[in-house]
Amino acid sequence: MNHELSLDDNLPDTPAARGGFYQAVILRALAPMARGFLELELPDGARKKFGDPAAEIRAHVRIRRPRFFQRCVLFGDIGFGESYVDGDWDTDSVERGIASSICFARIVCARAAATSRIITISETSSTSAGWTPP
Repeated sequence: MNHELSLDDNLPDTPAARGGFYQAVILRALAPMARGFLELELPDGARKKFGDPAAEIRAHVRIRRPRFFQRCVLFGDIGFGESYVDGDWDTDSVERGIASSICFARIVCARAAATSRIITISETSSTSAGWTPP
């Protein structure tokens, strides 16, 4: 049976949901960022920098909860926006945050959605072959 996941569902509290896999997908998606500059502060306090440090459009974004990564991967730009509303991330400057976040969301959501489709296809293929994920 297939179950369609929605933002209203409680997301699983697993190591992958707390960062891990989903965080790696997002960070990998941001790595080739060429326009703008984004400083990302992770929940553990580590900082990652993406883009051109001399760029005019720049932002500092604090990820407060690891579920941010999962929501972006699973729900794309909707998950990105909802996670802001729910306090999963914030920024010092709303104007700069919005400008860079638009770029950020487009890059991340497009790449994460592609990865998510690959995962879904892989899980579907595995399940139909008789293997059930744990």
